[in-house]
Amino acid sequence: MSIYDLLRYTLWGAVAVTAEANRREYHMSTTWLPHLLTNTLTLFLPDLYRDVTDSRWFADQVSTIQVLDDLQPTLDTMLRDNPAYVAYVMPLALGYILSHPRFNIYKGSLAEIKFAWRAWAWMLCHMRPPRLP
Repeated sequence: MSIYDLLRYTLWGAVAVTAEANRREYHMSTTWLPHLLTNTLTLFLPDLYRDVTDSRWFADQVSTIQVLDDLQPTLDTMLRDNPAYVAYVMPLALGYILSHPRFNIYKGSLAEIKFAWRAWAWMLCHMRPPRLP
């Protein structure tokens, strides 16, 4: 197992923790289920591809279907033999991990910072320059 595989599994663990936290916080499946499924597919795609291409069923299909035979070198390069694959899917996973309720900018200490920033910006926009005599 390579360091890149461990990084993908760690990212998936963080995605799963975030999905559970969002499920508890928001009580809606739309806040966690599609994201968990999408990230699971993208993070485990190299493993799924490896399992399928190593199977006896796939070997039989490749010999009969020309399209699979043509696509296999490209997919091998992009999924199976590419240690940088994790860099392609990391932004998707990190984007969802940042949606964790702990990082919510509308509640808690982050909301206070945002409120202070908005109050300061409002004052700058609504201040009138002093009148000159």
